[in-house]
Amino acid sequence: MNDIQVLRCIDKCDKIGVDEVVMLLQKPDNEFGANLDAVRANLIGQFLQSRGSDEQILQKMRDFFSHANRVMARLHMITFLENDEREDGTTGFDLLLNMRPNDDETWADGGRPKNITFAIDDIINEMKGQIP
Repeated sequence: MNDIQVLRCIDKCDKIGVDEVVMLLQKPDNEFGANLDAVRANLIGQFLQSRGSDEQILQKMRDFFSHANRVMARLHMITFLENDEREDGTTGFDLLLNMRPNDDETWADGGRPKNITFAIDDIINEMKGQIP
């Protein structure tokens, strides 16, 4: 991805509209696009459609990036657990998935929270600074 190409595509929004910008963002750079995948292109399109005061739009962006940071931390943790391979070939993630889930969202009696995301978030909170 070329940041300048992304900005050039966005700059055309007033002339061609948000939908066309989203399509253009996905085209290769040699076709004046930015070579983005559909998810990233559509996220940019959502921001381009944001309405409200500058403060409201900035708050939407803060909320989005806050959520994105949590998702990235979860992905890093899953990768970390997947790379933690045991002698028997199982990984840390296998062990986590194979733990008995509790009915609530706690680690009780050798079980993990029912929602695997809560379990991963708890591990992340315990390992702050140890995950790349």
